[in-house]
Amino acid sequence: MNRMITDEKARINTTALLSTTIMDAVSFLGTPEWDEEYIKFLLRVNEEVRRQIIFSMSMFNRQASSSSDLTSGGGEPTVVPQFWIYWAVSLPLTVAIVIGRRVWWHFQKSYHETKLLRSEKEDEIHLLLTVELVIRKAQLQAAIVTVYPPALQHQQLLDTHTLNMTSISAEMRNRRWTRDSYLISTDASLISVAQLNAAFASEAVYWTKAIPEPILKEMLQNSLCFGLYDTTTSQQEPSTSSGSGTAQENAAESEEYHRLVGFARLVTDFISFTYVTDVWVDPTMQGNGLGRWLVGCVQETLEPMPYLRKSILATDSWDKSVPFYEKMMKMSVIGGQPGGQAIMQMKGKGAPGYTEKTT
Repeated sequence: MNRMITDEKARINTTALLSTTIMDAVSFLGTPEWDEEYIKFLLRVNEEVRRQIIFSMSMFNRQASSSSDLTSGGGEPTVVPQFWIYWAVSLPLTVAIVIGRRVWWHFQKSYHETKLLRSEKEDEIHLLLTVELVIRKAQLQAAIVTVYPPALQHQQLLDTHTLNMTSISAEMRNRRWTRDSYLISTDASLISVAQLNAAFASEAVYWTKAIPEPILKEMLQNSLCFGLYDTTTSQQEPSTSSGSGTAQENAAESEEYHRLVGFARLVTDFISFTYVTDVWVDPTMQGNGLGRWLVGCVQETLEPMPYLRKSILATDSWDKSVPFYEKMMKMSVIGGQPGGQAIMQMKGKGAPGYTEKTT
């Protein structure tokens, strides 16, 4: 009976002492911003420590009591001074838990502050790169406006980081020159496919022959064409999109074309290369300077191209064509021999070591 009373007193004293000791330690060290889960964890640790100490001290008191009974033959059991044992065990453990949590809290705080600082630095670098990219785009836009013909300066390029192929080709396909009653245009839709095919079938254009009209039309669409027209005469021709139906329906869909009296074609990527071919002037119109004017308009289109590396052509006429193209297009013979075909070339502004020639 005395042993049971002693055990109960030890349990009550230990519980009160542990609760007071833990609260004193927490108050002494200061409480960080603990979350609910950690508070529950701390209470579980406190309860487990309390239970283990009570159990250990109960066993110790029983052993001491038994030893006293055996040696003295009876009497009150020997009680160990429990206060100092409880304090020595519970306080260091509680302090260690609180300090560990405090260190962990400071570590997390430092980690998040470092992460936030790094994120701010990355945002600052991204902003600087964006500003630099905008400045470079503006500089490239200014360079494009400077090097291209005046007509291109009013063309809004959709992408200033790279040259807009659609805008450049569209601009080059929409140029025109006039002299007296004659017109030169790079608009391929003005060319009468039937009239051009008739010229290809003539002896004057000895290097080719007539081509089926649908194929010829596709060839014109894939090239930069220069049509020379006599605007004083025109004729009605069936639309190239028609061909089926009655004669009256086809006549209603006919189109009016000016008389085609000259032609030249460039096979080109509109940036770095051109091949000059199919230069022709109606023999009945020769001797009026129309051929020089036509080739001059071709040259006027080629010379301003800032990235043109070379323009080439081939001709069989050494005595007439070679001197003509040397003068009009600043061409030089790079291959062939008299009596055969001459290969001629003009270097553009995009060629390495380019130097401008004077006529």
